[in-house]
Amino acid sequence: MSSVNVYRSCTLIAVVFSVVVLCAGVDYGKFCDHDDDCHDFRLVCSKASNACVCSNFFNWNETYNTCILNATELKEFLALKADGRDMETVEQLNREAVSTFNKLGFAGLLALSLGLLGASCCVIMFCVVDRKSNYAELEETTVTKPRNNQASDTPGPSILPAEMVAEPFDMAF
Repeated sequence: MSSVNVYRSCTLIAVVFSVVVLCAGVDYGKFCDHDDDCHDFRLVCSKASNACVCSNFFNWNETYNTCILNATELKEFLALKADGRDMETVEQLNREAVSTFNKLGFAGLLALSLGLLGASCCVIMFCVVDRKSNYAELEETTVTKPRNNQASDTPGPSILPAEMVAEPFDMAF
């Protein structure tokens, strides 16, 4: 039972720490030299005051001690960015992205095709052709070489001991 209480107390400490860190009013007004010194994405370092302040699209809210999104500022910024010149750039980037996607897709299909072709060639060469050549060699040796004086019924002299000499057998498949 005591281990359960340890886990419960550790969990409680972790939750309290998270709440304090996340809701502690971020770094607004903290001294900074660069934007990276401000630990929230909504904050930037002001060059005039060397302090973390809310960026252009956010306003400081004293009640909640946080930067709140300013939708009108964001809409104005996006409306200025939506002129024809920027749309041409977006269309050009879109064309380049589609072209790159098509090239990568073609390269992938080519790699898969070559891999399948290579695997098929290996199967054909090592399984089918190799077995056919072995069968052909086996038939050739049995047909062209006579078996120990095949003309007469008595076997000829053998260099093997008598217990190792076997009777001839038919190798017809």
